[in-house]
Amino acid sequence: MAKKVRVHLDTILEELQTLDEADRGIDVEELLVSLKHVLDILQSDEKGGNRYE
Repeated sequence: MAKKVRVHLDTILEELQTLDEADRGIDVEELLVSLKHVLDILQSDEKGGNRYE
């Protein structure tokens, strides 16, 4: 399951990185930080780490 979620989050991250903040009126940097954090958690889980438990 984590791999499927990671694929979707990677896609979202790539799309967000192409947006200009003015395009959406959102804090793109804040979203990117949050998505990167989720991806880090998933990567740790895939490697069998317990860092985020």
